[in-house]
Amino acid sequence: MNNKTIYFQSSLPRTGSTLLQNLIGQNPNFHVTPTSGLGPLLNSCFNNFQQNQNFLNLDLEKYTPAFTHFCKGGINSYYSSLTSKPFILDKSKSWIRNINKMKMLYPNLKILCLVRDLRGIFSSFEKWYRNNPLKFFPFQEEEKDVSLKSRMEVYRNNEPLEPFLTSLRDIIETKNNLNNILFIKYEDLCDKPNIVVNQIYNFFEIKTFNHNFENIKQITFENDNHIVLGEHNIKPKILPSVNNWEDVLGKSYCDLIYDNYNWYFNYFNYKR
Repeated sequence: MNNKTIYFQSSLPRTGSTLLQNLIGQNPNFHVTPTSGLGPLLNSCFNNFQQNQNFLNLDLEKYTPAFTHFCKGGINSYYSSLTSKPFILDKSKSWIRNINKMKMLYPNLKILCLVRDLRGIFSSFEKWYRNNPLKFFPFQEEEKDVSLKSRMEVYRNNEPLEPFLTSLRDIIETKNNLNNILFIKYEDLCDKPNIVVNQIYNFFEIKTFNHNFENIKQITFENDNHIVLGEHNIKPKILPSVNNWEDVLGKSYCDLIYDNYNWYFNYFNYKR
């Protein structure tokens, strides 16, 4: 069983995470994943280890290294059965949300995290809603308020946005594990893909690869029929970013987003 070098992607929704996976997947040395089930699976293992009475009866200081080897061995075995490629890029929102636990497994943990002007994310959610009238919308019930205001509250307070932002804010404000994360702006991925790709390979500390930004073949696939507020089909070409959120949401809602998430806009240097 060959040991794999595993990198992680854990990004905000609607930031080009699927596009990035398929772009990096052009490199024949990389196995890239759609949204991975390993994150929730690993989190269940951690929870069981922390709460299982049989483990609690033991000397946890002694058995914790054995448990971490169990987890790492399982991950490596999992990927060795799937691919002979030496590098893995696993995508899951769980990695950021469980970063402290992941550091126990991978002290040199490396996570890519795509971010985006939040007005663009809210706008993308809203465009998805308008373009998919026959898909079920969360908390949508007959005769309930279906105004833009109510939808904005859904976008703000539920999966996939709220839990991730809460974890991200904690990392930023505590400055804990920031060295393990490479933040990539969606806007930079769209407008300066060559620079972004070089940053990624420098962060991974491996040899660069000559990527084709004009012809990106989709190699990761997900069933979007049951996925709310998102889709995972990519365009074959990286296009410049477009900031048209005011046309979709209106200026007052855009200003409200900026005010409610001032910590985010300040840290990532997004201007009003």
